[in-house]
Amino acid sequence: MPTTLRDLARMFSVAPSTISRALSSDPGVSIQLAERIREAARAAGYQPKPMRRRVNRALGMVQIGDQAPGAMEPLSDRFWDYGIDPFHADLMIHAMKSTVDRGWHLNLEILPPEAACPKMIEENRVDGLLICGYPGKTLCETLAARHVPSIVLDDLAERTGLPSIIEDVAPATCEAVHLLASLGHRRIALVSIPDMWPAAHARMQGMVRGLSECGLTLFRQESVSGSSIENGQAATQRLFAHPERPTAVVYMTDRLAVGGMLALAQMGLRVPEDVSVIGHDNHAISREVRPALTTVDMNVRLLIQKALDDLMGRIEAAARNGQTPTAPKAPQLTVPCTLLRRNTCAPSFSGC
Repeated sequence: MPTTLRDLARMFSVAPSTISRALSSDPGVSIQLAERIREAARAAGYQPKPMRRRVNRALGMVQIGDQAPGAMEPLSDRFWDYGIDPFHADLMIHAMKSTVDRGWHLNLEILPPEAACPKMIEENRVDGLLICGYPGKTLCETLAARHVPSIVLDDLAERTGLPSIIEDVAPATCEAVHLLASLGHRRIALVSIPDMWPAAHARMQGMVRGLSECGLTLFRQESVSGSSIENGQAATQRLFAHPERPTAVVYMTDRLAVGGMLALAQMGLRVPEDVSVIGHDNHAISREVRPALTTVDMNVRLLIQKALDDLMGRIEAAARNGQTPTAPKAPQLTVPCTLLRRNTCAPSFSGC
């Protein structure tokens, strides 16, 4: 039989309300007693009831990093040490702003890949959960089993088993290839990131489809382990180390593209006069670099808006009806992506 709040209250000879306050980190309960109660609750497998009498207007956001920060360690200027991809960092920032704009609160927790459950869910502190950074199987299964209202950002319901939302990037990547082909480029190279994750895989699909539709094959490809300016520089130097060089390069992220532009400048090559460049993400850096980078806008703001509409809508509808939030009828949502034509593409004069 599952452990109840009253069972814990009898164990510590306190009122059930004291147990509830301890589990929610209420400052009215001493730190020492609260920790003993939480430890006993964990050992007994106590699960708080997911339903509240009202919506607290508080969401949690879980970011999967390569490691989790210590309990007292701030994120601040060591943010990237947790292995958080810049694109997912953008998602986090927009989620924070949009949640506050709607009058809700957002609690952030960074977890390692093998995590089983966020602390904010264990302590029943939030109404629902945004998940970012490719959650592992254990976490997804735990949240599904507990019927936690949630949505996974930049991922597929097919992979996670949870409601998910992802950018439909392949058509825009395909359009990017068509743009280069229309400008006379035939030697189109690619700097790619691992395509084991859905969004990266979709970018590769769009690239392959665009080349096929234009009657071209990929001229050369360099793969890197992650999105960074340094990786973009190194990959571009390798691409242009051959006697026959590309006339255009597609980069799977803007940070890689900016690194590529730096490398090209160091080699005395001009963008776009000598080499055309296209990135992905529409990161702030793509607008600040000169010339301004032609890129695929992943429409992060719309992705966050649709995710919040879905998640908050389910939570509020269930509260109105006095029910537990359920999974949506359509567990997979998508947002369109757009090719933004700026100043890094020009006609090819290579004669190829």
